[in-house]
Amino acid sequence: MQNLEDVRWGQPSRGLMLGLAAAGAVVELYLKNVGSNPLDVLSHVSADVDHLDWYELRIVHQAREERVLRFIDDRDKAGSVTVHLLPGETIHHSINVRKWAKRPINGKEDLAAGEYEVWASYEVTTPHDNWTGRLDAGPVATTI
Repeated sequence: MQNLEDVRWGQPSRGLMLGLAAAGAVVELYLKNVGSNPLDVLSHVSADVDHLDWYELRIVHQAREERVLRFIDDRDKAGSVTVHLLPGETIHHSINVRKWAKRPINGKEDLAAGEYEVWASYEVTTPHDNWTGRLDAGPVATTI
């Protein structure tokens, strides 16, 4: 987990803010309650490996090749995990983008070595007594 001072934060919406940091092939995603009221946020889907259904990364290689990575995979049994965030609290997810790039949803293709710019988004459209909306953060630079 990065020092929160190193995180690139996006603009808040309805009391929630998305943060992004990267070091090598590991991207860190953060959701922070910046409002004055508690929020229930969709964190991840608990499966064999945590899936981040509501997150997406756009990565642009130094050669200007762009890819969008999603974090969903085949699953038989899974459940959405909602986190109750008090004002000022943060949740965090680490993603190895090289591993996720090789999964079927992302084209089964490894990332080329080199420098990248990374943007993140978090979008929840279905309300179930949880926060809904879209958040964006980035870019951050990393070398893979």
